[in-house]
Amino acid sequence: MPVNDSVIIALDIVKEQLLDENPKLDKSDKSDINQAEEYLIQVIDEEVKIKRGIYTLMAFKFYKKALEPVFLYFVYHRNEENFISKCSKYIYKFIAELEIAYFSSRSIEEFYKKAISEVKASSHPHFEFPQADNDNYKWKAKLRNPVREPSNYWNTQGLVLRTICYQEENEHQLMFLNSGENDWDFQIEHICPQAGNKNIDKIYTIGNLTLLEKYWNVEASDAEYCDKIECYKESHAIITKKLPKKYYTWSLELIDSRTEEMISYLNELFADWRRDYDKG
Repeated sequence: MPVNDSVIIALDIVKEQLLDENPKLDKSDKSDINQAEEYLIQVIDEEVKIKRGIYTLMAFKFYKKALEPVFLYFVYHRNEENFISKCSKYIYKFIAELEIAYFSSRSIEEFYKKAISEVKASSHPHFEFPQADNDNYKWKAKLRNPVREPSNYWNTQGLVLRTICYQEENEHQLMFLNSGENDWDFQIEHICPQAGNKNIDKIYTIGNLTLLEKYWNVEASDAEYCDKIECYKESHAIITKKLPKKYYTWSLELIDSRTEEMISYLNELFADWRRDYDKG
């Protein structure tokens, strides 16, 4: 499946930012940056695991910034032996550390400065951040909290949902999960509807949320779970498609357990990505 246009546009912006920030680059350096972009697009097109990683980074609200350390990895290290394997491990390690820092409300600017400095120096950055151990407790606590403001759904809960989706076997069906531009874009769906439950905090937590195409989300609307199962079955989002197979009914009591399942799944993902990276 070809690289999504949104990814190409984002990489072009990152490239131009690098060129603007370094006006004294000679022709050779500029050519090097252009070649790095071309190779990165080629690798995303050919390597499914790296494509998943790039799409996950595109799920951040500051995705252009999130892509910069990966872009620089190609600029500085693309000619090294076993580059694809090293790059794949680096991308997922970077995602794990970035999501943990972001969910922990740590300074992302500080994180980036160190990440960029390290990637310029080595193809195997240390990622030794002083607050990392403390963050391991904070991010889980934050994901248990409700988010009532619709404009903030994508920034935290949407990122969790897309991170999980992109690890599924047929993630290529999802492409870049945009919001609201056409009927088949994905939106945040409240499994237990907001109608009649607006004063219950837990319906705004991650355990009550999934991804659903705009078309089906409009049809499901504020219906009860039993009335929108068919919409879930038709969805291309695997996280949603699985719901009717696992839950015959839905209740407020199930939300907390699903929240913990999702946090546990993320925790295992991050641990796996960290271990894989540490093995070298």
